[in-house]
Amino acid sequence: MTGDSVIKKIRHYAGTKKRHLKRYLAPNAKTYYRSYVANDSISPLNNELVRELLSYNPKSAFEFGCGVGKNLELLRPHVEEHLGVDISEKAIEIAKAKNLKVICGDETSLKTIGSYDVVFTCSVLDHIKDIDSIVHELKRIAKVAIVIAETNTELLRFYYSHDYESFGFVKTGYEYVSVLPREGEAPYHIWHLEK
Repeated sequence: MTGDSVIKKIRHYAGTKKRHLKRYLAPNAKTYYRSYVANDSISPLNNELVRELLSYNPKSAFEFGCGVGKNLELLRPHVEEHLGVDISEKAIEIAKAKNLKVICGDETSLKTIGSYDVVFTCSVLDHIKDIDSIVHELKRIAKVAIVIAETNTELLRFYYSHDYESFGFVKTGYEYVSVLPREGEAPYHIWHLEK
């Protein structure tokens, strides 16, 4: 997709009071996300992210922050090799039950990851305050391209705004709007960086 593509807006209602309470009680983002398990439903954002990744004709794919593996599941039929990393042991257990190649780890695990054609994240970097070293490692891992689907909205605790363009990413024309019941809209965009 190119930056002048038509913006698609889709409303998605997400979140529960209980989940938001846990977020505010957690001392830091890592503590919160170690026990977090995202839902397994496929959204239009997931489909568009995978469509963007497949446009690079990858033979291999790596996802940082794979959660329960829903994006890797969509990619698996199209790539020879895949790997996902996530901080949540519970999410990794679910992904492993789907026979996905995944490991439990955080940003420090990136140093141990080899090269993959495409590297991607989906709503991960927006939960990390300082992403400089992470983006550096993602660039090292990627052979062809990095694709990220992230928001720059700071509606909730542990959401951080980043200038992805300053890292070399180019925004596509796709927008997905997630509506959080109490906080409001969080628009997600897809950015890519070609090697």
